[in-house]
Amino acid sequence: MSIRERTTSPQRCGKLKRKPGNYDEKDLIIHQNTPITLNYEVKGKPKIVIYWLAELRNPNQEPILSEEHTELKWLGLEAAKECVGFKDNQVMIDKFHEMILTQEKRQQS
Repeated sequence: MSIRERTTSPQRCGKLKRKPGNYDEKDLIIHQNTPITLNYEVKGKPKIVIYWLAELRNPNQEPILSEEHTELKWLGLEAAKECVGFKDNQVMIDKFHEMILTQEKRQQS
């Protein structure tokens, strides 16, 4: 599978929070054993967000943007890291990328 077929999905309070693309749990294979937790402050208050590596069940499924979003892009590794800007998000992208490569190697063996 290509990286394009995968996405990261944030989850809060045990429920999938919809993000750009409007995918929900039935649309994804969520790798529950690979969470990455990011801690940061928003307006002076601590925030914890947990991300999981996820794969679209149907890689041809078109995303649906909400009124909060103006565009969605499929990006390569370096472009995605540049786009997010924050170092902790860049590290997370690298970790998920490594997980994808490791999984693909296992499938080829």
